Amino acid sequence: MKHAILWHREGRRQGFTLMEVLLALFVFVVAVMGLVECINHIGLASAETRLERRVQSRLDSLLVEATRRSPWINQGRVDDSKLETVVEEDNVRYEIKAAPLEIKTDDGNSVRGLYHVSVTGSWLEDGRPHESTVETWVWPNLFERQR
Repeated sequence: MKHAILWHREGRRQGFTLMEVLLALFVFVVAVMGLVECINHIGLASAETRLERRVQSRLDSLLVEATRRSPWINQGRVDDSKLETVVEEDNVRYEIKAAPLEIKTDDGNSVRGLYHVSVTGSWLEDGRPHESTVETWVWPNLFERQR
């Protein structure tokens, strides 16, 4: 009894049919493709988060620079021609804007010399525009050097 095919007691062959192997292979391929797609999305999200974190850090530093050592503040006098500045770095456009701010006290007196400073970063990522803004108020006299 030298046969290449082994038979069960009921007369069936042992092993898998071609259809069972192909079906198992199909299920495996679908699972692997889903896993690869998931890993790809994680990588893209990580890169996007890294860029946003870098832009946010630069926005913060530009805001500090604009409020502390601003080119539009010149020895206590404000140069209105320099209230808007544009900086472009690494395909990101940063717009620094300062606008006079009018605030009145409880007794009706106006507080002079206050400015609203904002820095807006704009960039394209995956063909979509992104934008982030930081802002604060500044009183230039606060940062004047004492003589």
